[in-house]
Amino acid sequence: MHTNQSPQRLIRLPEVIRQTGLARSSAYDGIRAGTFPKPVPLCGRNVAWVESEIQQWIAERIAASRGAA
Repeated sequence: MHTNQSPQRLIRLPEVIRQTGLARSSAYDGIRAGTFPKPVPLCGRNVAWVESEIQQWIAERIAASRGAA
């Protein structure tokens, strides 16, 4: 299957923390509350996040802080 979309990139927790500024516990609290993207299971206990979903979450936080949400 071939699409014209950019390839999805998976990022691990340290990169999620770097991009969002959240602490690990805050990210997992947000996942439980349904306010932060869920990770994708990889293998065993390893997980990663879809980078575009993290970028969208960041954009939504910025828009909300500017009164545009």
